[in-house]
Amino acid sequence: MPADAGERLLTGRAGRLSLTLALGLFGINIARQALPPLLPRIIEDLAISPSTAGFALTVMWGAFALLQYPAGRLSDRLSRRTVLVGALLVAMLAGWTLLSAQIYLMLLAGTALLGAGAGAYIVSMRPLLSDLYVEKRGQALGINQAAGNVGSVVAAGVAIVALSIGAWQSAFVPVIVLVAAATVGLHVWSREPYVVERVELDVLGGIRRVFGTREMRWLVASYTLVILTWNGVLGFLPTFLQVEKAFSPTLAGASFAIPYVVGIVAMPFAGGLSDRFDRLRVAAVASALSGVGLGMLTFAGSVPVIIVGIVVFAAGLMAYPPVMQAHLMDAFPADDVGGNFGAFRTVYMFIAALGPTYVGVAAERLSYVLGFASIALGLFLSAVIVVGLMAWRR
Repeated sequence: MPADAGERLLTGRAGRLSLTLALGLFGINIARQALPPLLPRIIEDLAISPSTAGFALTVMWGAFALLQYPAGRLSDRLSRRTVLVGALLVAMLAGWTLLSAQIYLMLLAGTALLGAGAGAYIVSMRPLLSDLYVEKRGQALGINQAAGNVGSVVAAGVAIVALSIGAWQSAFVPVIVLVAAATVGLHVWSREPYVVERVELDVLGGIRRVFGTREMRWLVASYTLVILTWNGVLGFLPTFLQVEKAFSPTLAGASFAIPYVVGIVAMPFAGGLSDRFDRLRVAAVASALSGVGLGMLTFAGSVPVIIVGIVVFAAGLMAYPPVMQAHLMDAFPADDVGGNFGAFRTVYMFIAALGPTYVGVAAERLSYVLGFASIALGLFLSAVIVVGLMAWRR
């Protein structure tokens, strides 16, 4: 699919599709990011431990990871529209399941469905944006992810409202409505046909294509370390702030929104910056900056310094994905970009899904502070890997 003339970001057919994709991501992110602020209440209501709660988040991220390659491959061989609409239907089912959850098994089923729907949607959405935009690819990806961050900010507010009325499950009502609206929008605006036929997944071939070069193997290591930290820290940030820093539930929930507010600015800014400068250099700075911020919020004793630490941590963390994804879209062949991107994401997301379980276990056996501090080291290692790749490339 050729890029539209002028590559308009908010108007024309490309702009309408871009906004529709953003709406779907907005709804899905409300569901995914409402869970961490709700976690203390879920632990209490379902009478589960922090490690058990962390495992529920790991199930979500594990399902998210497992759908990356097959969904990306199907979006290449069938159509983006087929996979995207199917993924949104699964996300709606996840919303209904979490809305009805009264026992731990229902929570696990809901998080598994949510991870599967989100994984299939996001891995197919990014190649569609790549189809629509070439010269403005980094900026388009940054704007899209910033829109997803708006959903994450709203998720904190939705969680606070749900907790105030005493039913954490009610947080998933707006998710169902928004995802349904995005489904209708994609059906109306996309010109691609619905295609249903047998597709050879060629998993081993996809792995060989993506990881056959040394650069890609090191890039997946760098990306894994960043997303492992993302999943582990953000999954437990509200709980960490309440347990270790004596934040009230409301202040902890509001603080959880800060990374996503910062991301609304940081993602498109970093994406646009990477369109003008070396993408790997921007990515290295982003991961190192995030490590500095995580160290600040982990060890700070005063509320203002903790908030500044969250802002710095978020600025680097949120800047990394659009920059690195634009680099990958540049590197992958156009005919297999969905499958290749999916294979890449499957590996790093599956490993990174262990982040919440790691932090939960560390919190039970040691403390949240040590869990956060140890996982922060991965951000600096990620930056070192990218700098090493830049040096090797020269």
